[in-house]
Amino acid sequence: MLHTKVTSDGAADMFIQLLAALFIGFAIMNWMNRGVIMGGIYARPLAMGNFSHFLIGFITFAKVLSAKPHLPGMWILTIIYFLFTLAFGVVMFFHPVAAEKKARGE
Repeated sequence: MLHTKVTSDGAADMFIQLLAALFIGFAIMNWMNRGVIMGGIYARPLAMGNFSHFLIGFITFAKVLSAKPHLPGMWILTIIYFLFTLAFGVVMFFHPVAAEKKARGE
């Protein structure tokens, strides 16, 4: 908030700290499950959480971008979130074992 030169009250600062805690918790959850096959039955909640986060983030950024298309940083964030939405969509809706069997020719 200091870099944006926007003054804020205590409620906005608390909200930003809570949002940061959410992202740290989300990052730890992903890191702790890094060895699990994504898309399987055990990692489905993790894949769904990531997919939901990136889908909602993409929609939010796209909505802002439609009103203010002159922001280059918003274009970059929107594209990144779109790519992660696609990636986690594939993980969510395609079974990893079926893809592995198809690759082996079974």
